[in-house]
Amino acid sequence: MNSTTTPDAPPDAAPLEPTPAFPQPTPQKAETAPRRGLALFASLALLFALAACVAAVLLWRELSETRRIVNAQTAQSAAALEKMQTQTRQLAGQLGAHDNALNTLRGEQQALHDAVQALQTELRKSASVSQTLIEAEYLLRVAQHRLLLDRDVTGAVSALSTADQLLRANADPMALRVRALLAAELNALASVKQPDISGMALTLNSLTRSVPQLPLAGQKRAASHPARESEMRDWRDVLQNIWSELKGLVTVRYDDKPAMPLIPPQQSYFLYQNLRLQLEAARLNLLRRDAQNFRASLNTARDWLNTYFDTRAPLTAAMLDTLARLEQTDINPPLPEIADTIAAVQRLVDQQTPAAAPPADAAPEAQPGSP
Repeated sequence: MNSTTTPDAPPDAAPLEPTPAFPQPTPQKAETAPRRGLALFASLALLFALAACVAAVLLWRELSETRRIVNAQTAQSAAALEKMQTQTRQLAGQLGAHDNALNTLRGEQQALHDAVQALQTELRKSASVSQTLIEAEYLLRVAQHRLLLDRDVTGAVSALSTADQLLRANADPMALRVRALLAAELNALASVKQPDISGMALTLNSLTRSVPQLPLAGQKRAASHPARESEMRDWRDVLQNIWSELKGLVTVRYDDKPAMPLIPPQQSYFLYQNLRLQLEAARLNLLRRDAQNFRASLNTARDWLNTYFDTRAPLTAAMLDTLARLEQTDINPPLPEIADTIAAVQRLVDQQTPAAAPPADAAPEAQPGSP
């Protein structure tokens, strides 16, 4: 720390007061500085107070505006809430009405369901009978088709037997009359003598193949001799053989028919072919169940055999007998009619089928004499 030194003074001199390094303010100036500080502080405090007042005013305005907005929004929310509550009450009332209507519909639906169930039960009771009758009618029509178009007695019997089994399983008292008619028709079909069409066709086919082996009328047949031994035992065997040869040279025949001229070989070929074609026509008419043309073809073949072929030959005679037997066979025996049974089943079906109600908007038919 620096100390202020003064020049040496004489000892007897009075001591001098130290001189300050900085000039000291005057007392008036010392009193003015605090006042200015106070004034400045007061001014600053006033400014802060004014600023606080301004800020408070602004804050109050902002709060007032916010409160107004909040109040407005609160009022709107309250109005909306009131409206929603009103709508909720209305919806609750509508839901209540809908619940009542739904309960009513459920009751009606349950009643309708019960009615439908009862109707289905009744329909099942009658439908089983009606369905059985419809199936029986279909089988009867199948049997009629087999009889009229195909003359298939076996197929018709099978269809009628199946229809009778259906009616018997159903145990409907109303079907007893139909079953009685079915029994009569089955007995009638069982008594029908069915021709063996397939066997007859095979017989005609066999006859056709044997036509080339038939001998023509007027042709000499080679006599068949027994086999001879290479060496004769004695002279008696030689005499016996000579006597057999002499008897073979002379043949006596009695024929009441006029002698037929010999047919040339080139014409005999056509004769054999025509006879084969006649037998094939008979087989075709047999398969077609054409009885009239079948008999005509067989009759023509028999006439040709008697006229142009040797009837004393065993093959020709056997063919004539076979053709006569085939001609006497009835290939179209009379078959029973089942139309009455079909009509009886149809009447039962009509009785058990409910009649269709006329439409409500249909105009009533005009009565005779009405304007």
